[in-house]
Amino acid sequence: MTDFITSCVEFVGLSISCAENLASVHAKCFEVSWSTKDFQQLLTLSSVFGFMAIVKSKDSANYKDFSQSETRAFKLGYAGFVLCLVGGDECEILTICVLPEWRRNGLAINLIQNVITRARKFDVKKVLLEVAEDNEVAQYLYVDQGFETFGRRNHYYQRKKRRVDAIQYHKIII
Repeated sequence: MTDFITSCVEFVGLSISCAENLASVHAKCFEVSWSTKDFQQLLTLSSVFGFMAIVKSKDSANYKDFSQSETRAFKLGYAGFVLCLVGGDECEILTICVLPEWRRNGLAINLIQNVITRARKFDVKKVLLEVAEDNEVAQYLYVDQGFETFGRRNHYYQRKKRRVDAIQYHKIII
């Protein structure tokens, strides 16, 4: 975790009261996004958990020491989130979002690490996720975090004018 993320962001568990904010963040990250109702339905399930990255107040960080790009990205509120589903000894990352102004600061890595820590408490042995084949930045992130490909879903993700394949990844966390 970078010093910037450590001093500026707090990771909190998700609840149904977050649904509207999750939908808003999701819409800023994906062409085709989930609705508030989608998030409400998921968050009522006992097998679903996640974390929201919340930007702390400016007073909690010495933001004068950060680079110009980091200070521009410093906005109070939600920076990103991850939502997961546990089934048996597996945990699937259903979605992970980081707002564009917060990318490349280690936030997604921290969200993944929080998932793995929580998943181990559920005796999960494997974390799964899918990523669009045209999202090379995310693919690099997952491989860098120790995920390996194991499959593909043809024409899985809807784009505005086309569909793209999903590449499936897993990571053993025993």
